[in-house]
Amino acid sequence: MHAPRMTTRRWMMVVLLAAALAGSYVHAELWYWRAEIAAALRSEHTYLTRYDEGRVTACKYFEASERLMRAQVARSRNRTERRAAEAAALDRSVRVLENEQRLLCGGLHEGSVVDVAEAAQYVDDLLARLGMPPLPGPQVKR
Repeated sequence: MHAPRMTTRRWMMVVLLAAALAGSYVHAELWYWRAEIAAALRSEHTYLTRYDEGRVTACKYFEASERLMRAQVARSRNRTERRAAEAAALDRSVRVLENEQRLLCGGLHEGSVVDVAEAAQYVDDLLARLGMPPLPGPQVKR
């Protein structure tokens, strides 16, 4: 017995099947990242609300913000989108650091220098990971 001949019709069916499988993979990957970013956005918003209410520490919020940044960076198509995601994460972190410093100076909560130091440490680490220079201004002694 011999194998059936690979006719043009059969060859085109194989090519069509391969294209359909590749397309479905790309489509599934797109939906996966959309869902991942949506979940990270919800988590970041939830933890920001809880942080503002004083129910979680800044570190928990930083974890949610980092997850959102990682999802956005993984989904980015070019360097500009990646830098925008990193800059947004840095802005969120700096806002929390400034809030912690303001609360400490105003004596508005039971926080301490430790809260400010943890927030400053996170911002410094994030800057180092992103390859950016440290923030200007007074630094918290650790």
